[in-house]
Formats: sequence, structure tokens, C-alpha cells
Amino acid sequence: MRLSASHVPTHSIARLPRGWLVLALALASWALVGVAWTGLSQLFNMVLATF
Repeated sequence: MRLSASHVPTHSIARLPRGWLVLALALASWALVGVAWTGLSQLFNMVLATF
């Protein structure tokens, strides 16, 4: 049977088990939330300082 891009087994992505991949993606998403939160807080404080 031929494998196409839509039939790639998910347990072999980057040679990591699926649990580690889910954990890495969850941590990356929370890191992005933290960066966005910090950036928006600084932007909000900068806007408030102009008044």
C-alpha cells in the first residue's frame, strides 16, 4: 500500500511519542499566550502613560 501525505502515521512525527508531541504543543501555545499577554500589557501601559 502506498503512503501519501494524508496517511502519515501520527505516532512517528519527529520520532516522538504522541504524548510528548501534545505536551510540546501545549507548552508552546502557553508560551505564545505569555508573550502576547506581556506585549499587550506593555502596549496598554504605554498608551495609558500618554494621557
